[in-house]
Amino acid sequence: MVVKHYVDSMIVADLCEIPSPLVDVGTGAGLPGIPLKIRLPKLKLVLAEPRPKRVEFLREAVRELRLEGVGVFPHKVVSRSFTQPMKGAISRALEPIEKTVLRTSGCLSEGGLLLFLKGPAVAPEIQAARVRFGSAIEVVLDKSYVLPGTRFDRRLVVLRRTGDSASLEAAA
Repeated sequence: MVVKHYVDSMIVADLCEIPSPLVDVGTGAGLPGIPLKIRLPKLKLVLAEPRPKRVEFLREAVRELRLEGVGVFPHKVVSRSFTQPMKGAISRALEPIEKTVLRTSGCLSEGGLLLFLKGPAVAPEIQAARVRFGSAIEVVLDKSYVLPGTRFDRRLVVLRRTGDSASLEAAA
């Protein structure tokens, strides 16, 4: 559990620079957001989770861990519900890349980064996003890695928004 969840959440900071402020889309129990915040104390973070019991847990975890600069958004992130400006969004195996690109179109402007912690078979998702959104996004990092001390293959995919929300929605 420690390696598959906590280390996997934190290792991304070794593989790329983490944008701040960052929204953790569909954080669930706070992964990868809370471990990243512990590793990067200056990170400004929003944990987005719609399920009430998990929202309650997240608020308690933030309070108990005394995490500063962390907010909880108690709703599903969709382009019209979450419009707080963010420099990045992160998702850990939540849904296909295409859906997360659309969800974050209200908070990520041109130049914003989308970080996806995925399994090794993510190539079809990357290709589908490229076809659907064309020049509105670009892949800036596609890094395979193995979780330390295991045989678990993982892949970090980082996309950059190259167009504004209107051009992205037009591509949708």
